[in-house]
This record gives sequence, C-alpha cells and structure tokens, in this order.
Amino acid sequence: MTSLARSAEFARLLDLAERTAATSLQARFEADPLRGERLCLEVNGLLFDFSKQLVDSEILEALAALARSSGLEASRDQLFAGEIVNTSEQRPALHVQQRAEGAPGLDLVRSFVRALRRGDVLGATGRPLRRLVNLGIGGSDLGPRMARAALEHLDDGVIEVRFASSLDPAGFQRAVDGLDPAETLFVVATKSFSTLETGVLAHRAVEWLKSSLGEGVSIADHLVAITGKPELAARSGIAAERTFLIDEGIGGRYSLSSAMGLSVMAAVGVPAFDALLQGFGDMDRHFAEAALEENLPVLHGLLAFWNRTVLELPAVAVIPYADGLRLLPEHLAQLLMESNGKSVTRSGEHVSTPTSPVLFGAPGTDAQHSFFQLLHQGTMAVPVDFIAVASGPQGPHDVALANLLAQAQALAFGQSAAELEATGTPQDLAVAKAMPGNRPSSILAIAQLTPYLLGGLVALYEHSVFVQATLLDINPFDQFGVERGKELAASLAPQLRGEGPAPEGQDSSTAGRVAWLRSHRE
Repeated sequence: MTSLARSAEFARLLDLAERTAATSLQARFEADPLRGERLCLEVNGLLFDFSKQLVDSEILEALAALARSSGLEASRDQLFAGEIVNTSEQRPALHVQQRAEGAPGLDLVRSFVRALRRGDVLGATGRPLRRLVNLGIGGSDLGPRMARAALEHLDDGVIEVRFASSLDPAGFQRAVDGLDPAETLFVVATKSFSTLETGVLAHRAVEWLKSSLGEGVSIADHLVAITGKPELAARSGIAAERTFLIDEGIGGRYSLSSAMGLSVMAAVGVPAFDALLQGFGDMDRHFAEAALEENLPVLHGLLAFWNRTVLELPAVAVIPYADGLRLLPEHLAQLLMESNGKSVTRSGEHVSTPTSPVLFGAPGTDAQHSFFQLLHQGTMAVPVDFIAVASGPQGPHDVALANLLAQAQALAFGQSAAELEATGTPQDLAVAKAMPGNRPSSILAIAQLTPYLLGGLVALYEHSVFVQATLLDINPFDQFGVERGKELAASLAPQLRGEGPAPEGQDSSTAGRVAWLRSHRE
C-alpha cells in the first residue's frame, strides 16, 4: 500500500465521500443560496466556477490538508527553482523557466520569425519563404497545432502555416497540397532528433522538394530544426543558424512556450506570441505564490484528484464552447494522460489508488449530439470542464453559451420522472426520459480568446496536472510507456517489407497479421 492510501488525510477524504454521497447538488444549492458565488474564483481574467462539483467547505479543507501533508508547496518550490523533479531521468522540468520574463531562450527564434515575416528568409530559388509546414509528433505537434487553431483569428496571412504528423503518406500529402516548393519552409520539430515519425516526415519533405526543385538545389535553405540535439541536425545538413534549441528539461507536452512554438509565432507574429508567454508567466506566478485555498491551478488539481482518486470516477470530459478551442481536448489528453498515466510512485512502489482518468472531449455543440447522452443518462458519472468564451471574433456566442449553461444545469440537477409526469408525460416515457443529475462539472470562462488568456488557460492545466501528480506521489515528467511500442515497431517494419524473418517467439496474432498485410500491400 502506498503512503497516500495509508495517510490519515486520505482516510478522512474517503470518510467524507461516504458521508456526503447522499447530499445532492440540488440540496447543496438550496441550503446555500450563495454557493455559486462562494465556490468561484477569478484570476488573471480566467473565471473558475466549481460550485457544481460534489464538494463542500469541509471537503475542500480536507483536500488542502492532504496537499500540505503531501508536500505540494515544497514540490512546487522545487519546480520553480529548477531542481530535479523528474526523478527517474534525474532532470529538472524547465518549462516555467523557459517562459519567465527576460528568459533569453527565444531571442533567436524571434529574430528568425521577424526576418521570415519580412520576406528576408529566401529559398533555394531566391524567392521568399511564405509557406511553413511543421513536421512533428506528440508535443511537437499537438500544442502548436492547438494554439494555431485558437489564434487563427489573428492570422494576417503573411505566413501560411500547416502541420504534418501522420506516418500515413496521405497526411503529408494533405499538408503540402497546393504549396509551391520554392516558397515552402519545413520545420523539423523533434527534441531528440531521432523520433521515427518526424524522421519519416522530414525524409518525405526532402524528396518532395527535390522532385520539384531539382537535385542540384540547396534543399537546406528550406529546412529548420527545433531540437535538443543540434549535432544531429547538423549531420542531416541543417545549418546552425537554422537550428533552434530546446532544453532537455522541457518535455514535449510542456513545450508550446519554447522554440517549439515557432510555427505559432510565424502565423500570428512575435507580439502575439509574447502575449501568449505573458499569459503563461502570470499564471505561473499565481501558482507559485498564492495560498493553496486561493490558488486556481491548485483548486482545479484538487478537484480532479477528488473526482478520480477519491470518488473513483474513471474519465473526465473537456468541452469548449468556442470553435477556436476545438483542438484543446486533444492537447490536454496528452498533457494529462502522458504525465499521470502511471502505476508506480516516485520511490518505486506500485500505486494502490487510481491515477489519471481518461480525458476526452470535443467542441460543445458537436459533443451535445454525440456523447452527451452518456453524460446525462449513462451508468457512470463523468466530470466535465466546460470552457466558455464570452465573445469571439464575430461577436458574442449567445446561443453557444446558453447551451453551455444549460448543459451544466442539466447535469447538476437532472429531471425526475415525477417532475416529468407533473407536466403530463406518460409514466413509462417519464421513466425513460428522467435524468439523475448530481453529475459534477466546472465552468472555466474567459472574456475573449486572446493570446494572453490562452496562455493562462494552458498553464492552469499544466499546473493542475502537477498538483495531481504530487498528491499521487508519481513523476509526471517521464513517459516510458511511449517507448516500448516504438521499439517493437522498429523490428516489425522490415518484416512487413519482407526484409527479414519473424523474430523468435513472435506471437501467432502478430505473425499472421504481418503475413496478411504483406499480401495486401499492393
């Protein structure tokens, strides 16, 4: 049994969960008319309403007590001091240092992007490079792609930005369709410079350039690298002045605010990207300095811990009611599940409590017509983070926001069969239509989708994940589970091409599917 499961503070939370289970959200709001204002916090333009979570003041106090006994404040200080918090790999986690005010790491990226947007960065034929394709996978793709979509209303058209991440050749082809190779720049985004997917994409990019520009042309003029291994980029022919560094201590899923954000900076300009960094930095400072009870990322993380580890709810949904945030759930899925999808503590014990939930989501009005049926009437409760943007580039989102508020109400308070019968609904239909309610949700709201507020929102989730990991005593900064499948794939690729025999002991399913796929390759 891990220290968490043995702790008196965790035992108290389990007792509170059992004792308060019979108290519905409806009853909580009736007993406390000011609950909606009392369980609400606004920081740096981001409002967090958690009044529809299954908590009360006593539970919040018990969660804060567990956070203190788990050493959250000390762990937070170690993170910000650049100490070793990634204990399995003996590294610090440096994403907060990367975006601190005055940090020098992005100055070369800014200079390059300014030159690119002025038209001073030329391709092999002497024409300005006006099209950019980001080649990356995981954090080198999901974060920048999400931010690019969120800030597309700021796009001035100076640089067209696209993304490619799929090993399927169709994905690369879709990314380059309609582009002129003479005006196209490829950003090879890989911290290790040995990521299989990015290497394959880079090879396809070089072949695509050569097929149009000719073998004798300097393809290097069309390549930029973002990496922690500049020597490997140099061996691939990418010039030192076109190689931008990312520190080994910045994990991919935390790298949007580093040089990995080059593609976003190219699309929206340096001032907008600096505003994004300011949003990150201000939320960082709030997390570092605010008391736990008034700390937005801490409260978000404590509630997530309560739902997953105490109440044992297996999933969480993130539902943005703004089209610009349509890719946010995908980015947050990697952030949370790659960080906290662990089953071993920092000291090597097997955990005995649930760790990460499954995170999923989609834009709100689409989600309402797909999986909301399960949220309202399914056999398990799924906590929801609703993301509200008061006004978009085209004006207020009144209809979308009305739906957001209505969905949160319906999840919390439901509708009983008796209430339906009172309105004239036949009894058998009333039973089918009844919704149990008492399903937890929060609302995170911002006024507009600005770079500053986007930075604060993403930083909030980053620190919430750290809070949850600290309470669980797991390391959120390694991802060894990502590697094993890649190792196996390296030996299977030649087998699929018929270049080698099956390894000794290969299972019958894998061997059979290799044979089937080989027979259907053409």
